Formats: sequence, structure tokens, C-alpha cells
Amino acid sequence: MTSRLDSLERFLAQGRPELLVLVLLGLAVFKAGIAFEVAAQSPTPAFPMPEPGLSPTSYGMPILVTTLNLTGNAAAIGSVMLALTAATLALFAFLLLRHRDDIGFVVATIVLLGPIGVVALGNVGRHDWFVISGSLLLAWKGGSISWALVAIVLMVLGNPEQAFLASAALFLLTLVPSFRFMRKSAILAVTVSGAAMFALSVWVEILGLDSRASWIDYHLGWGLKNFFLNLPLSIYAAYGVGWILIVVLLWRCRGRARFYAIGATIAIPFAVTMVTLDQTRVFVGVSTVVAVLAYRYSALSFIDWMKNVFPGRWRLALLVALIALPAIEITYAGGVRTPFQWIFDFVVGQTSLANAG
Repeated sequence: MTSRLDSLERFLAQGRPELLVLVLLGLAVFKAGIAFEVAAQSPTPAFPMPEPGLSPTSYGMPILVTTLNLTGNAAAIGSVMLALTAATLALFAFLLLRHRDDIGFVVATIVLLGPIGVVALGNVGRHDWFVISGSLLLAWKGGSISWALVAIVLMVLGNPEQAFLASAALFLLTLVPSFRFMRKSAILAVTVSGAAMFALSVWVEILGLDSRASWIDYHLGWGLKNFFLNLPLSIYAAYGVGWILIVVLLWRCRGRARFYAIGATIAIPFAVTMVTLDQTRVFVGVSTVVAVLAYRYSALSFIDWMKNVFPGRWRLALLVALIALPAIEITYAGGVRTPFQWIFDFVVGQTSLANAG
């Protein structure tokens, strides 16, 4: 038994990165399952005009569907988005793991097996792929202005409002000295996303369609109710195990920098979450950039602690903990999607339990 555990630890530490990525992605799917909520499949789309409904300014899906000639084919749209989601998570993890860096391992496992991976895999076919993929790119390559521009365009295509709020959170985080290297990219992101949000909102209003702002009054009461009725799940669902690294960041900040860090990682994402019906999905959309940066910043201290508590097998201990501990998604209208739920649903659907009671 001991030798097998040692072999697993060696694989996590020295195994081929592409193989480890596949293992982590497989574990993420096993834990979160896959849920399709395919958007932009209307047989009579308005594109290139804004789509009626709650997301008239989200242009990513309509552009993708029109370009690939998938209009009205929900199955094909879902398959394409599942492939894009899996590829994005796998590529991000590979970029972190290719140099066999301990920090990369921690960040990759928390991202894939935590709320970011759960939301990405649980909302296949919605605009979330654009927001999350752009956020991961911004967190990874945001030090480059050109890459930052590509990243923010992706985020805006998914959801201009979330892109702007995520950019604002990033700018606030760059006021912490350790993240100053992202300041120019954060200013660019705020400017581009803010201009896009304003222009698209004005256009929607001119066309007489409902903007997201027109739904705030409706969402406010329900959002607050769902958030507080799900306490403390609403709080835990935000970062899951990643809360440990967020706390490390806040602990290491001093003076005014701590307030900036709290604003970026807690105040902005939670304020937005509490006024929407989508809860965790929106939190992840707004917080992914700052979360990944915080994880990378705090990982070394966390690793030192893990090595002291689990000497010789800290990677295996972390992986087991991330699989076992729940990454919860508070869904639309206050529902709760839990880990391994798809397994229970499958068993119930295939056995006499479906007719019990």
C-alpha cells in the first residue's frame, strides 16, 4: 500500500504533464459532471442585432453559432462548447504544469477541481466559456498588453457587465504592490470593457429591448434572498478550498493594501452575486482573474504548510482533499448543484429507486 501511494506521489510530481492534465480533467468531470444549458439556438435569431431577453449584449454565442452555421442545432452547439470548455481547462492546466512547478500544480488542481471547473463544466453552451477562458488568459498572460486585449475581448463577448466588473476587481488588486505588474493591462481592461458595456447598453435601449440594468430591481430581491437562504453555502461556494489561499493573501497584505485585496477578491464579487439570480456562476465570472492571481501569489506559503503536515505526500493529500471536499454551485433561483450529483441521478434513473415512494 505504501509503495502504491509513493508511486502516485511520484506521478503527481514527475509524471508527464499532458497525462497529468488528462487525469485532472477526468477527475473534474467525475466530480462535477457535465450539464448543458445551450443558448443561442433559436431558429429565428436576431443576429447581428441584439437578441431579445436577458442577455442582449452577450455576442459570443451568436457569433460562434452563426460562423459555424449551427443555428437551431442545440446538440451541435453543446458539443462544440463542451470541446471548447474541456480544451480551455486542459490547456490552462498544461501551461501551469509543463515546467513541473509546485505552484503550478496547486493552482491547476484548485482551478479544475474547484468552483471555476465546476461552473465551466456545469454551464456548457452558455456564454460562460467566453468569460472564463478570457479570464484565465488574462490571469496567465495579462502582463502583456496584446494578450490582455485578446483576453478582455473574449470576456466582453461573453458578458460585457461581468467583464467590466472583473476588470475593476483586477485594477483594485493591482493597487496591492505584489500585483503592480498587471496595472497597465487592468487599465486597458477597464477601459475596453467599460466602453463596450456602455455602447452596447445604449444600443439596446435605442432598439427598445430590455437591458440587464432594467432587470436589476427584479433580480435584487430574489438575489439577496437566495444568497442569504443558502448561507453559509453561498460563501463557501465562492472559492471552495481556494478560500485558504485567499486568506493567505489577505493575511500577508498590510495596511491599505489589505483593503484593496478585500475589495478585489471579496467585496466586488460578492456584491454582484447578491443582486443576481445566478449566484456562483456570476461570482466565478467576476472573480476568476483575481482568484488565479491570488492562488499563484499564496501557493508557496500553502505548499510549505502542506509539506510540514504531509511530508513526502503533500500532492496526493491535496488531490484527495480537492476530490473529497465539495465544490458547490449555487444555481439559478437558489438551487444547489453538488459534487457527484450526476452519479446519484444516473443510478436513480437506472434502478427501481426512480419509482420508490
